[in-house]
Amino acid sequence: MLVPRTAYMLWKMRKHFKEITHHTKDFLMRMVFKSDCMEETLRMLRDGDEGQLSSEFGDTCGKESEKKLHMQIHRTNAAMQGIFASLEEVGRCLWPHNHRSYAKIGCAERVYRPLRESRGRAGIVFLALSFAVAYAHFADDMLKQPWYGNVFEQEFGIELPHTEKTSLAKVKNESIEVRSMACMQILATHRAFERTFQRINLAIKVWLQTFAREYLFPSVRHSWWPCKKVFNSLEHSEQGFCKHEDWAVGHKDEERSLLPQEEDPCNSEWRKGEEKSLWPEVDEEVKKREHEHKKKEEKKALEAMMKEHLGKVAKKEKEKKEAKGKM
Repeated sequence: MLVPRTAYMLWKMRKHFKEITHHTKDFLMRMVFKSDCMEETLRMLRDGDEGQLSSEFGDTCGKESEKKLHMQIHRTNAAMQGIFASLEEVGRCLWPHNHRSYAKIGCAERVYRPLRESRGRAGIVFLALSFAVAYAHFADDMLKQPWYGNVFEQEFGIELPHTEKTSLAKVKNESIEVRSMACMQILATHRAFERTFQRINLAIKVWLQTFAREYLFPSVRHSWWPCKKVFNSLEHSEQGFCKHEDWAVGHKDEERSLLPQEEDPCNSEWRKGEEKSLWPEVDEEVKKREHEHKKKEEKKALEAMMKEHLGKVAKKEKEKKEAKGKM
């Protein structure tokens, strides 16, 4: 009995490790090629821009402010593009091939969920994508022809409520002080998004070089601190962000680089399936939790209504009894 049980246990272990490897590769493929596709899209938007802001802004704020806003939109777009370039770099660094592949799998699996959410709060990558969606809505409101549309929703499956459009029509006929304040507020908001994207871009790498390196992930295949084998610490940043990168598939004579696939990332065969999200199963869990929470809240509200109704009925019955007693 010992031999069959040992064989079965080894088979189960091998199957488990194989599933983890496929899950890691699917996640990293989505991260790299979706980010590369977005980077290409953002670059094309800037290159093909004709500088057509909404006439409302030019009429209210003047040509000089219109020129400044146009330049700021370009700078913010470039800062946003930097985030996707960093996500590509992270995905390539974690790609498990040849040297330290097991440690890379362990590290990718350990940071998979924290990049999406941690302790009930948005993870660093999900936060970055949410800010990108928010800015896309805000920027499109200032343009005659929207740049972004629903490109982020289609690519990453992140949907945010579209806030009320910023309108300058209300202050168009106001004093120059009022109009200047409204125009400066819009310019400052675009500038704030630019600085936020720059900080998030830096924060992603810092997080991986600090917190991620301290994550414990016990396994018989690699170090219990796998991310220390993948990313250099901040103290050794001069050696680069990634310790080893091998962006390729296949082995020996069949090994080939994946870089040619990035020449047209939006149509690459390696762009995994129809999954919109980087974390499809985690998003399903979140939706399920939100649905259950909504049902509990509805149940509480219904119970409160019933309690209130029964209280009113009991009060009326009491009043009737008291009325009969006086008669």
